[in-house]
Amino acid sequence: PFGVRGWVGSTYNHLAPLYLNIKSFFDAGDMKKASELQGMVLQFVELLGRIRGFNGGGKSYMKQLGLDLGPSRFPHATLSDKDLNIIEMEIDKLGIKEYMSILSTKKTQIL
Repeated sequence: PFGVRGWVGSTYNHLAPLYLNIKSFFDAGDMKKASELQGMVLQFVELLGRIRGFNGGGKSYMKQLGLDLGPSRFPHATLSDKDLNIIEMEIDKLGIKEYMSILSTKKTQIL
């Protein structure tokens, strides 16, 4: 009666292909793979949080995906181009780039 029916999150716009893969593996009963992919989400969230705060970072990073949403509201920081480039380099190192929503370098197969 209390099973999971949906999700609430703040990085779906950034990582939609990754979340769809997590759901596919979860639905197929492959909790190991679903958990592994969820770990990638956590790395992304931690990365945004390290660079001047998660809330401003999340909004600012959308610019890298082709959606400039303007500056963050006070008290959240709007990331500079330098900050965004640092995040971009870290994303490449983490292997998350292929799961980004808009500027995906590879098409991610949804299982």
